[in-house]
Amino acid sequence: MQRLQQQNYRPLVRVAVVLGVILLAVAAALVDSHTVSLILMGLPIGIGIVLIFMRHPGLGLVAMIPASFVIPFEIGVSSGSSLNPPMLIIMLMTGLWVLDMVVIKRRIAFNSPQIMLPAVVLIVIVILAFINGQLPWFAFANKAPITAQIGEVALFVLSVSIFLVAAHQIKSLVWLKAITWVYLGIGLFFFIMETLPVIKAYSLRVYSYGALTSLFWVWMVALSLGQALYNRHLLPWQRIGLILVTLITMFYGYTLIPGWKSGWVPALAAAAVLIALYSPKAAIAMVIGAVISSPIFLLSLISTDEYSYNTRVEAWLLIAQIVKASPILGVGPANYYWYTPLFPIRGYAVQFNSHNQFVDLIAQVGLLGMGTFMWLMLAIGNLGWKLRRFAPEGFARGYVYSALAGLVGMLTAAMLGDWVIPFVYNVGFRGFRGSLFGWLFLGGLVALEKMIEKGEA
Repeated sequence: MQRLQQQNYRPLVRVAVVLGVILLAVAAALVDSHTVSLILMGLPIGIGIVLIFMRHPGLGLVAMIPASFVIPFEIGVSSGSSLNPPMLIIMLMTGLWVLDMVVIKRRIAFNSPQIMLPAVVLIVIVILAFINGQLPWFAFANKAPITAQIGEVALFVLSVSIFLVAAHQIKSLVWLKAITWVYLGIGLFFFIMETLPVIKAYSLRVYSYGALTSLFWVWMVALSLGQALYNRHLLPWQRIGLILVTLITMFYGYTLIPGWKSGWVPALAAAAVLIALYSPKAAIAMVIGAVISSPIFLLSLISTDEYSYNTRVEAWLLIAQIVKASPILGVGPANYYWYTPLFPIRGYAVQFNSHNQFVDLIAQVGLLGMGTFMWLMLAIGNLGWKLRRFAPEGFARGYVYSALAGLVGMLTAAMLGDWVIPFVYNVGFRGFRGSLFGWLFLGGLVALEKMIEKGEA
């Protein structure tokens, strides 16, 4: 059997070597000689990593988590943009997954076609929007540089790629547990560093700020509290420990950056979902409390940051004027940022971005892209809602509920202006370090469905 597997992998190795040579030639043409020298020095290590990830693709997804948090290495590709380790890893993982289907299995097949369809359609729409964006929508403004447009397309494609790879390459509960506990462990160590005065000054030097976006806090709460409430195989002290992780996350989300609502509001939404599903009485109490307190709560949120709220609303209305030029496919990835000076905000002709993921989607990929994105999110939510009845007790059931809560938290963060798909003229490529977590864990939900179907969960 082992000899047969080695023979099956030989075509893939040959194709990988050829592609590696081609990519090295392209890199030599695009980047400076110093970067090429670094690539050549790291080539043996890179070949070893490729061979390991070919045999154990789940390991690549696990490695992406510490790479996102603590590996500062980046490769400059254009002015102001650099490829970071998680981007490089997902490029490699996607390539190996596609080659595995095309070269070894010679059959293109997807898990959960009802979810994979909107995911693939979203990539197609992004490419069509990119082509559509080359048209001169506004005569008195330039389009974004082609490098920025391609960079934004890459952020869309890589985000969805993480979801696709995780959905198909997490093939056992062992790897799903690994990405969960590694994520929680690295996140908890950040809070430990923040707590201890001796090493507090080094926490934001060790951890990349790009990984500490809103989705970091969302998934810390969703995964820890989901397992604490729904994983009945945990011992009491383990449940208590996970609840403490939840409380610590909420505390630092609220206090670490004063006034940063994206640090705690989306995480609170995720926690509310988990508590409501756990206890019908708690759900009723939260609904009543929300009805009574929501006007005061919303006014409080707005009043503490009234200027930001008002300018954002104005920005959305002005971006709507831009979208009128091409409402179906938008004005193309990254382009609307260059058109905004045509529509002065408070009398100033400046470039600005939407600070809202949904407005951003409509501006870049149109109503068609926005609709497909919501189609994908609803399909994932429907899958999680269905799996909560069939997932076996223990880690698997806890993960399903965590994914449902994390999805709600992600969409809340998107509304508040944190990025599920980063924007090149805001958080940029570095924001991919944090945004990838949502796509990774939601892809794990699709992988879990396949395990449950096979009785392997």
